[in-house]
Amino acid sequence: MDIACNVYLSEVLILSLQQKLKAALPTEVIEFKHILPHEYLCNVQADILVYPANPKSATNYTGVAVVGTNYANNCAIFPDGLIDVADVTIVYYFYDIDIEAVHLCLNKALPQPVNTSFQFIKKDIGDFSTLYAENINSAFILPAGFLQQYHIYDIHMAGMLKCSKQMVLPLLDCPPASFSSFIIAEPQNNDAKTLKAVKALNNHYLFQQLQQEEVLYKKLFAEKEHVFTQTIFVSDVESFRYAVYTDTNNKKVEVWEPLPALPRDKKLFSATEFMGSFFNISPLPYQLSKAAVVYIANYKAIHSLNEWQHKTVWASGSKTWFEAAKKGIWVSGCADAFGLEYLEKIWCLPLHGIDKKEVQLLTNNTGAKIWQQKGWEAIACYELAEQENEMLFEAVSRAEVFFWTSVQQYKAVEKYIPPDAVHYCPYGETTQQFKKTGVVVIALPNIKAFKIWSKNIL
Repeated sequence: MDIACNVYLSEVLILSLQQKLKAALPTEVIEFKHILPHEYLCNVQADILVYPANPKSATNYTGVAVVGTNYANNCAIFPDGLIDVADVTIVYYFYDIDIEAVHLCLNKALPQPVNTSFQFIKKDIGDFSTLYAENINSAFILPAGFLQQYHIYDIHMAGMLKCSKQMVLPLLDCPPASFSSFIIAEPQNNDAKTLKAVKALNNHYLFQQLQQEEVLYKKLFAEKEHVFTQTIFVSDVESFRYAVYTDTNNKKVEVWEPLPALPRDKKLFSATEFMGSFFNISPLPYQLSKAAVVYIANYKAIHSLNEWQHKTVWASGSKTWFEAAKKGIWVSGCADAFGLEYLEKIWCLPLHGIDKKEVQLLTNNTGAKIWQQKGWEAIACYELAEQENEMLFEAVSRAEVFFWTSVQQYKAVEKYIPPDAVHYCPYGETTQQFKKTGVVVIALPNIKAFKIWSKNIL
């Protein structure tokens, strides 16, 4: 049996597929061969094709297996020196992306000021070697999963990555093609042996997640334009669905699933509306270590710019990223406000190869202690000192439902919180810290999701 695997697939996933097929078809000789991203559209001679899902494949998933997850973010690649050119052509390859969103994001994500104008050109046909040769002086927008494995098989890709600066674009600000979080296996014929093999490869949990995204996609696509959906796996057993579309007034609308039930007729306190009221913030002197990678947990940590140009910089979310860019810092990517553990899954991939020991975390005095206990090199770049704010205390005492962005906020006003209060917070480290205090919290995907959800409370 021939299995044609897109080069997106990691060796770990291929090994898992081999083991499942050996158990299902013990007497069958299984041959795996790699195919390049454009080739699965052609008449590849194979019994099963394995490749990243897309709207055309995923919305007709009868008989298809979901075998794994894909690194879905879009990635911008700028050959050395190109970003200083006045007019830059950016080639995007193969997948539909929201060009308007990418354009807006680049103007904020690149080190400021940006004095470059961008022209976007879509290329649908041909392998990357040809594409690169024809656009040698261009920048590229490519799926990160594509880069992750493709550079192993293509000398042009490997050479380009060594002589360029890369930027993994924020997932929410620059949504990738719908369904691209999934790797699917598609039978090329309907004989019993092939169908048995595909069934054996299927991951039931991931297949359910694909179905749920498909329901959301079809629901929005039937009425809206420019729909992008994405399943975001924040852990092996937890995920959220995100969608963005353009409404009839040409405005972008965001959708999150699943979200908890709305509390009715309850007074809401959101810490996002009192961000300057909890603490006095004092910068602390600090010096970057020899660590190759710097992770900025909050933009308030950026008040010393020595030696940043020699570091690979990542941020906790797009807000921190864009603030760093205002100071002229090149940021390589972010955790999209899902927490450092979410980013660790990305760092360990071959495209980045970042080890925990290579990273220095920049955070506040309280956060530094927490991360140090988890084995990270973390330093305090600013100090939080609790304020005596009567307006804050009054607002807390009158509320029934609370949304916190950190456990420190909760502790600062704990004695003013009513005993029957219901608490919410963003998913990630904040959720873990609340659990340690014994406080029951309901997790929302992130602050952006909370703002959408909370509009319907009042």
